Amino acid sequence: MTLDSKRDNPRHSMKFRVRSRDLPAYRAITFDLSQTGVQLETEAALVAGAELDLDLEFDREDISNFGCRARVVWSRPDLHRRSRFRSGLAFLPEDDQQRTALARMATVLQTRSDADLETLLEEAKRLDPERAETFARVRASLVEQEKSHPERSRTTRRELPMLGVFIPLRVAIEGYSWSRQSQMLEVQFVDGAENHSLYFPHSRLLTDYGCSERPTVSGLFCTPHSEGIKSLAKPEPKVGWKHYRFLMPDRQPILELISWPCQTSSVSPLA
Repeated sequence: MTLDSKRDNPRHSMKFRVRSRDLPAYRAITFDLSQTGVQLETEAALVAGAELDLDLEFDREDISNFGCRARVVWSRPDLHRRSRFRSGLAFLPEDDQQRTALARMATVLQTRSDADLETLLEEAKRLDPERAETFARVRASLVEQEKSHPERSRTTRRELPMLGVFIPLRVAIEGYSWSRQSQMLEVQFVDGAENHSLYFPHSRLLTDYGCSERPTVSGLFCTPHSEGIKSLAKPEPKVGWKHYRFLMPDRQPILELISWPCQTSSVSPLA
């Protein structure tokens, strides 16, 4: 039985730390993972059918750590390392926040694993023009390094500047409102027949490019790096500033702002 029953949830060979009171020695390393499950390397076998609370630690800027419950699908000795075991687990997200975190993780990993240098550069130009020049300069340097040292090509993508996270959407923005007292910006949108809101605490530098026309947006792009963020007063909050752009299908922004991490309600953090 495979972890990914859907073909649109590819697995990515990535090594990250996982911690849980339910794991042998309270820790494990991912062998591969996807939006629906993870394969772990552990010091002892896991019990098939058991449910564990996992804390995934990504140790990188473009994916936030998060916790999620998972069920053990299979567990067996590692054929190459007899002192280790491999176990396949299926994620059991309990709420929209965990489902969003899994979807965001899969989007980032898919982008980083599939894209070659040319594709990443073009994405930089579309999503974050402010950083495209830096990205192109680093890319040119890495290409020269690969020519001189081909063995380094596998690390090239890890050395590229982090662009940000693109969350696909297909919703119509209905409007937005800002509270002077709380400095919370609420963006209202329609997904089919359902109304939803996103909340942006301590919002700054709001720019509206035409939301009065109730535009349909194709995604929300978020990055922790921009000239706008650099212009804000220091020190930064512990949670960090984020630069958000609601994008049209042609990747042009329709609404842009800087705030603390976005929330699905006025109290619970999202990203």
